[in-house]
Amino acid sequence: MSEPVKISKNSKDAVVVMSIRDFEALEAMKAEYLKHCFTSAQQDLKNGTTVDGESFLNSL
Repeated sequence: MSEPVKISKNSKDAVVVMSIRDFEALEAMKAEYLKHCFTSAQQDLKNGTTVDGESFLNSL
């Protein structure tokens, strides 16, 4: 993979340019991570190891 190029405007990062191959690889990694999260969540449901939303948010 080649390095992405950052473009700044008024000394603030505004845009990142990368090759289509790198972009597609990044999208594939994100999709695989989401699949992992869903699989993990399904396993937690089967095992009864879940936490309700309110308890989770209160623990933050």
